[in-house]
Amino acid sequence: MIKKNLIFFMSNFSSGGAGNSISKLCLNLSQKEYKITIISLGKCAYSKIFKRNNIDVHELKNRKLFFSIKDIKNTIEKCFQDSCKNILISNIHYNNIILTLIARRINGLRIILVERTPLEELDIFFSIKDFLKKKIIKFLIKFIYPLSDTIVANSSGIKKGFPKNLKKNVKVIYPPSITKILKRKKLRKISKKKLEMVCFSRLTIEKNIECAINSLNYLKNENVSLTIYGNGNLKEKLISLSKKFDLSDKILFKNHTNNVLKDIKKFDILISPSFFEGCSNSIIEALNNDLIVIASNCPGGNCEILANGRFGQLFLTNNSYDLSLKIKKILRNFDHFKYKYRKQKIKLSNFLLSKNVKEYSKLFEKV
Repeated sequence: MIKKNLIFFMSNFSSGGAGNSISKLCLNLSQKEYKITIISLGKCAYSKIFKRNNIDVHELKNRKLFFSIKDIKNTIEKCFQDSCKNILISNIHYNNIILTLIARRINGLRIILVERTPLEELDIFFSIKDFLKKKIIKFLIKFIYPLSDTIVANSSGIKKGFPKNLKKNVKVIYPPSITKILKRKKLRKISKKKLEMVCFSRLTIEKNIECAINSLNYLKNENVSLTIYGNGNLKEKLISLSKKFDLSDKILFKNHTNNVLKDIKKFDILISPSFFEGCSNSIIEALNNDLIVIASNCPGGNCEILANGRFGQLFLTNNSYDLSLKIKKILRNFDHFKYKYRKQKIKLSNFLLSKNVKEYSKLFEKV
């Protein structure tokens, strides 16, 4: 008999980031113990592999969360099974608020809220509309999050950003970024003539790829290149910016890839210039593959993963000049930093898939 019925909700179930973490968890939970259902607004990027593994997928037609409330509630009620423990797992603050209000109307449904981005992002806005939306979300979190059964943050940095008067414990469970810790490469002199840098990112405003491009404008005389993997509404603007600075010979744009493991090994440095970041899978993959990481010292998990700069370089958020100085620093003494940051693999056990699955299994048992 199935003991637990898990219902995962994600409004935008795209590949990478949160979608990748949720899919890894679902695919590695025991089918004997769990019945798993996925609800998304619009297409779920992992629907084929979910269905091959007997995971039900409900792709609701309306992509707007507010206008999908009735459909979401009806779908959850259809998935509800009287014979076992029913658990709703919602992800990211704007979803969590609506889903908690919906779920509290369904008797016997336990609620787990997962926060994958720092709540400090609600203090960073890019328009009047964005300002109003985030202020409302921030206000509602204090009153609605305590109505859940459990809150999960995917890094200690995110946990610290919760209101002190929330009156609800927050549990930290790190993302399943890696399946194993790779063996260290044999120590040898590298002496690179050219530094090849990479960004794996959505090309959206909060990821601040513009800062990375601007930093190369200070490095025109240096032998460096930057490859940017990703798609998003700012792609054309970013391409135009690189042309404006006459950086087309240093910057290459490629489409989003699901195979980060294959592509990341080609590079020397990972750049992560976000305004805010959760617990970045790309940073963890980079560390596991012996890349040097240069990341913004932004709210979220960057500082924690890089141990306050002991395992990588942290630069001032949205400061392209400071980023360029950090790149120059690595360029001038590449061998030294390459060897220094190899020690970071000791800390990567937190991000193993096996540990993530074990922690969530314990949580599903207790909730």
